[in-house]
Amino acid sequence: MAEGAVSLRLDAEGLIDLGNAVFCGLLLIVFVHFYETRRASAYQQLERMARTDALTGVANRGSFQQSLEQSIREAERSQGKLVLVLLDVDHFKAVNDQFGHDAGDKALRYICSSLSQRLRVTDTLGRLGGEEFGLLLRNTDRKGAAPLIETLREQISNNPLVYGEQRIPLSVTMGLAEWPIDGHSAEPLYRSADRRLYLGKGQGRNQLVSHDPDLHESAIG
Repeated sequence: MAEGAVSLRLDAEGLIDLGNAVFCGLLLIVFVHFYETRRASAYQQLERMARTDALTGVANRGSFQQSLEQSIREAERSQGKLVLVLLDVDHFKAVNDQFGHDAGDKALRYICSSLSQRLRVTDTLGRLGGEEFGLLLRNTDRKGAAPLIETLREQISNNPLVYGEQRIPLSVTMGLAEWPIDGHSAEPLYRSADRRLYLGKGQGRNQLVSHDPDLHESAIG
């Protein structure tokens, strides 16, 4: 009888030990899963931060450049179409000087929000520095992209930023380049778009320039 009681007690103790071991094992699995999930989330957040402009939330210069080069490679393989647009916020220094840098920051975020609302999920918007931005429009050519870009320009020009009791008028000047007509790689595309951007600035701003001036017309002028 005594031996049976001892055996029963030992079996009960063994079951308790086994239960504790299983419980500890489950806790360890849950902890490892939680740790790996948090680590993966933190890594993804760091990756996003590395690719994103801190002020506006759009792609930063490095990320935009990578997207352009990758898009060119994809267009080469598929014989696709691609448009690069560079845009500059007109008289941005005057906005900062008159209303302050907080208003200037809000103006940049406002412009990015206005652009993003109309862009397709396949398009990319990036901040290249200061008040200069880039648009990457995939699977379209100059003729197809121009109406959309004009709509974006008009939307910004026709809808001032409301800043407290102030209404701050904004506008952008844009230069457009098409792959591969204006260049087979990123560098000549940038040069073409940048040249047309500055041409638009010289012609009074708040406009899209998608072609170089006709040489004959330039000679006459």
